[in-house]
Amino acid sequence: DKQLDASIATQLKKIKTKFLETEI
Repeated sequence: DKQLDASIATQLKKIKTKFLETEI
């Protein structure tokens, strides 16, 4: 499903952003 892939990509982006913000 393209929709599923899109939602997973969005979640990964959010997690990456949280992780980067936490590291700073």
